[in-house]
Amino acid sequence: MIDKLMYLETSTDKYPMIFSLNVIEAIQEEYGSYNKWVQMMDEEEPNIKALKFGLIEAINEGIDIKNQFSEVKMDFVDSKKVGRIITEIGLNKASGVLMQSLTASSTVEDTEKNIIPTRSL
Repeated sequence: MIDKLMYLETSTDKYPMIFSLNVIEAIQEEYGSYNKWVQMMDEEEPNIKALKFGLIEAINEGIDIKNQFSEVKMDFVDSKKVGRIITEIGLNKASGVLMQSLTASSTVEDTEKNIIPTRSL
């Protein structure tokens, strides 16, 4: 999934983000189910807390992955930092980038390689 790493850019910073299984697990723990969280994101006005939570998890997962391969380590983000990022780039762009990351992580090729072929009877 490392090749699905995306970036959220502000005027001064660039944050790696990835929508991995670890992010989905955190969402399930926080919201009870991934589907409930997605519904909160799909509303006319996305739930700000749910948006911030998803961005925090996806950005921190991206930072963690980048830090594994870099000598210069990035600091993880918290709720206040993500709130400032959303304020700078706008609610629509923030939710759009998060949903693009989600879509990029669930590609056809990923699901196809996990299908077990069955014999015809």
